[in-house]
Amino acid sequence: MNTRILLIPFCVVCLCESSVAQHEPLKTDSQEYKDAYELIFDAEARAKKAETLLLQDGKREPKDLNARELSLLCRVYNEIFDPKKQMEMSRLLWGKAPNDPQATRWMSNSYRNLHRQDGNDSAGIIKFVDDALSRDLGVRRELLILKARAVLRQEKGITDAQRRVTVSDLLIESCGEPTDSSPMDGLESSPEFLMDHDSEFTRYFSTAEREALKVRMKAAAKKK
Repeated sequence: MNTRILLIPFCVVCLCESSVAQHEPLKTDSQEYKDAYELIFDAEARAKKAETLLLQDGKREPKDLNARELSLLCRVYNEIFDPKKQMEMSRLLWGKAPNDPQATRWMSNSYRNLHRQDGNDSAGIIKFVDDALSRDLGVRRELLILKARAVLRQEKGITDAQRRVTVSDLLIESCGEPTDSSPMDGLESSPEFLMDHDSEFTRYFSTAEREALKVRMKAAAKKK
């Protein structure tokens, strides 16, 4: 019997640093270096340039922008973390095109950023969502999730048992609604993401509660 020995070469893997500290521009650096540095590292400067372009250096008012431009301006203020300005633009976008999925998304994002900066406004969020749902405006799935977050933070007029039931019901109902056309938006509102990766819900519900909720949410998703 001939025995063949197979020699499997080892692969040598070189581990490289993912990034190297870059020197900030000096007065003596070329303008090209300064501009390139800003493009790569200074997100705030890029965002402010976008703001200047959209508003034509003060010649246009935000109310004059179309929905797509307003959505981009929302991103500008999100990038530089100016929640109040972002909410102002989000409300303009919502008033102009409430059924544009971006309008719902930016209202939700703005409320979350305002919460981080100014604290709880559960009552205001719940009022906004209930009004939108009653008028059949916006992306229903995302509005229900936004309301679930608000109820989760609600401090008065609700017991913990009521909160658990209400939040669970809202999340289950949201899964019965169609997702947005964007694959990422569908992923972020999926039962797995909300129960396993969304910090607000994962902190609140126990592991057993989350697993049980996922089953009910998936069942609701199959019925839509």
